Parts: sequence; C-alpha cells; structure tokens
Amino acid sequence: METSNICRQCDERDGVWECCSCEKIVCDKENCSLTFPHYNDTLHVVCLNCKEMIESKLRLVVDIDKLRLVDVDKLKLLKQKIQNIQKRSRKIYNYIN
Repeated sequence: METSNICRQCDERDGVWECCSCEKIVCDKENCSLTFPHYNDTLHVVCLNCKEMIESKLRLVVDIDKLRLVDVDKLKLLKQKIQNIQKRSRKIYNYIN
C-alpha cells in the first residue's frame, strides 16, 4: 500500500490500494472499490470500473436438475450474517491500519 497515492475515484489519500485487475489506485470505500478477504489475511481490491467490466462478462447458467426450494427466512438470516461479517472485517481492517 502506498499512502502517497490518491484514489482515482474520490481523491481520498487514506486507505488507498492498487486494484488487483487494472493496478490503478482506489480507496477502500464502498463507492470506490469492492473488497474481499483474501488468503494469508490479505485484502483483494477491485475498482468499480473493473467490477463492472467483470460483471458484464458473466453469464448466468442454470442447471434445471439441481434447482431446489430454499426457505426464504433462512436465506435472509444467512444474508444478515454475511453482512455482519463483512462489517466486522472492515472495522478490524480499519482498526489495524
């Protein structure tokens, strides 16, 4: 991480990272980049431009034989748990740095 660089999205100087795809500098705010926990306790950062480019290449493929019904309440609970984990990991990351 180079703190002397500036986010190309919002001109922020703190918490800047290099996009893992295009290698341009972005900060870790949600409106500038998408971050993922990565192996060896590292952070995988993708700028929003690369995120959109990657998403445009994705195609949905459905295997009808593997479809099954899911309990919506359990799915909502799982989504909430995932969001809580993401919030905690961001707080921990911000606390460490």
